[in-house]
Amino acid sequence: MWTPTDAPVVDVSTRTLRRWTAKATDELLDETDEPGWEYVGFHDLRRTWATSLRSEDVDAMVVCDWGGWDDLQTFLDHYRGTHTPEAQRREREKVEWL
Repeated sequence: MWTPTDAPVVDVSTRTLRRWTAKATDELLDETDEPGWEYVGFHDLRRTWATSLRSEDVDAMVVCDWGGWDDLQTFLDHYRGTHTPEAQRREREKVEWL
């Protein structure tokens, strides 16, 4: 489904996202007794989300925009990810002499 480029990917406040994260990690802690859930925060999920998108070969500029990062270079330094063999083949086909 197409949405206008100015439409937010998730249209809720940061406070709501933090509340959702806290609720989910509290529930997971109760269900699993895994103490690591106490240390998962909003930033961890944001980082995982960005890394997953980059792993799916979503353009870094788009991920940066969707995620609200202001500095592309800092974003790339942290979320560059690796490229699948398919993505590498596709990019290589763009250059005749490779």
